[in-house]
Amino acid sequence: MLYAAPININPADPALPISMPRDYAEYLYEKVGYYGTKGMPEDTKALEWGVLDDHEFIELSNFVLDENDRLLDAVLKEYSGGLLFFYFSTLDQTTHMLWRNFDPNHPAHTADSSPYMNQTQRYYSQIDSVVGAVEKRIPKDAVLIVMSDHGFAPYYWKFNLNTWLYRNGFVTLIDDSNVADQPLFRNVFWRRSRAFGLGINGLYINLRGREAEGVVKPGEEYDALVEEIRQKLLAYRDPNTGLAPVKELYRRSDVYQGDEVEHAPDLIVGYARGFRCSDESALGDFSNEIITPNLSKWTGDHCIATSEVPGILVANRPLLVSDPALTDFAATVLHLYGVERPKNIIGRPLFDSR
Repeated sequence: MLYAAPININPADPALPISMPRDYAEYLYEKVGYYGTKGMPEDTKALEWGVLDDHEFIELSNFVLDENDRLLDAVLKEYSGGLLFFYFSTLDQTTHMLWRNFDPNHPAHTADSSPYMNQTQRYYSQIDSVVGAVEKRIPKDAVLIVMSDHGFAPYYWKFNLNTWLYRNGFVTLIDDSNVADQPLFRNVFWRRSRAFGLGINGLYINLRGREAEGVVKPGEEYDALVEEIRQKLLAYRDPNTGLAPVKELYRRSDVYQGDEVEHAPDLIVGYARGFRCSDESALGDFSNEIITPNLSKWTGDHCIATSEVPGILVANRPLLVSDPALTDFAATVLHLYGVERPKNIIGRPLFDSR
C-alpha cells in the first residue's frame, strides 16, 4: 500500500491562488524560504494509519511549530499597524492525537504512552512563550488578544447516532441482517425512515418537501418528532456505564440565523464529556453496537456540548462584558478600527476603542 500525504502548493510559484493579495505567498517565500501551504499540516491520518508512530508525529509537529515561529517572526519584523491575525494549529492537532498518552483512563492508553505523557503540556508552554515574545515586540498601545474557539475533552466512547435512531424506530433498514459496513446510507429504506444523522453533530428529520424521499410533514408532525427524539436521546444511558452520552440538544433556530437556516440540521447533538459521534455514523454508516470504546489515535475532541469545552480569551485590555463569545470578535475588530457594524452582524464590542 502507498500512503500519500496531502500535497502543498509551492509558495514560490503557486499553481493556484493561495493568498490575497495574490503575490503575497511569493513575497513571504522570499523572506523565509519554503513553507507549508495546506491548512493544519500536522499529518494526523499518517499517525492514525500507522505510517508514523508517536515519536515521528511529534517530530513532525515540532517542525510545524518551528516553521510557524519563523513565519510569525518574519511578519512581525515588518508589522507597522493594522490587524494581524496568526493561527497556530499545533495545540489543536496534537491534543486530538496525544490525549491518550497523558490520560490513563483512556481506552487507548498503553504502557508505550509514558514517554510522551507530558508532550501536550510542553506545547502549551511553548505557545505561552510565543505569546510573551509577541507582547514584547508589538507597540505598547496595541490590543493583544489570545483566543481559542473551543477547549478539549477526552474522547473515550464512540456513539453511533444512526444505530441509535435505527434501534429506536426512527430509521428503517432494507436488510436488517446486515446492519454494519454499509456506508453512505446504502441500506436505508427512506420511505419508512423519519430521521438520520449526518456529520459529527447533525441530526436531520426526513422532511417532506426538503429531502428527496421525505416522509415527515412540516408543522405539528415535525415539531412532535423533533421533541420526541430530543427527549429520548437525553434520557438514554450507556448500558455499560450508566452515563448519559448526550448532554444537550440544540434546535437549529437557537444556533443559526439567516437565509439558509432551513438547510441546517434540525437538531445539533451536544455530546457529554467522554463521548462523541463515531466516524462511521458521521458518514451514514451503522454499527452493531450503539456505543463502543474509542481505540483510535484520535483521542481528544471538542465536537460536544459547548458547555463542556469553552474556549479561552486572554487580552491586554479589560473586558466590557462578562460573557464573551466567539461571535463577538468580528464586532470587536470593527469597533476597534472605528468601522460601523453591518446590521446583520452578531456580537458586541469586547473592548473600549480608546
